[in-house]
Amino acid sequence: MRPLVVVLTGPESTGKTTLAAHLAARFDAPWSAEGARAWYAERLAADPAATLSYETVTPIAERQIALEEGALADATRRGSPLVLRDTDLLSTVTYARMLYGSAPPWVEEAAWARRGDHYLLGDVDAPWVEDPVRADALDRDVARATFEAVLREFGCAYEVLGGADWEARLDLAESLVGRWLSKSIGQD
Repeated sequence: MRPLVVVLTGPESTGKTTLAAHLAARFDAPWSAEGARAWYAERLAADPAATLSYETVTPIAERQIALEEGALADATRRGSPLVLRDTDLLSTVTYARMLYGSAPPWVEEAAWARRGDHYLLGDVDAPWVEDPVRADALDRDVARATFEAVLREFGCAYEVLGGADWEARLDLAESLVGRWLSKSIGQD
């Protein structure tokens, strides 16, 4: 049986990584890190003047896929009914569209084929946290609306995680994932 795939998505600094790590620990499930962050951090370490461009979308998408496949293989090996993703290819598509007007067609096709079962969309009412790997020039409200539009376009089931109270966000995320997991393994 394929594990339930839950994806944390949304604009930068909305708690995706914190939530993914917390949920992975809470449910003893493997998770994949954000491919774009890992890829760009490596580029910045090698060249502090490195920038992103349309041409970097492909290696970022390839890194995302590799990370997702690693977490899925880990879930299969462990017999875990759940795998979490700190973003997925829909995030790559969304950022490519916002920054460059489009994503490479193969990335869009792969995003369709690799959609998660459920998405948790981080809202922008979380406080901004400075980070050199973040594209802080983006309007967070516009980014949030774009993420939601892409989730709808791709027919994804999602819930919005809002509020600046992190404990409330964590509680809501735990509750939703617990409910989805119970349904997927037939306990509901």
